[in-house]
Amino acid sequence: LLSGPAFAILYSVAGIPTARLAERVNRSTLLAIATSAWSAFTALCAAAQGFGQLLLGRMGVGMAEGGCI
Repeated sequence: LLSGPAFAILYSVAGIPTARLAERVNRSTLLAIATSAWSAFTALCAAAQGFGQLLLGRMGVGMAEGGCI
């Protein structure tokens, strides 16, 4: 669950609205925000103290990494 659906679903879904947003805003800024969010969620995964926190962290990583596409 942690390495599969929690990551892959949000990774694939987040790319669509991010691509639409990239047409309207500065792409460099959008990429910087997505990379920062990706790093922050990765750090939160390292600090997780249970399954639920790690699941939410992995979902955040998938969403932020999808924005980097």
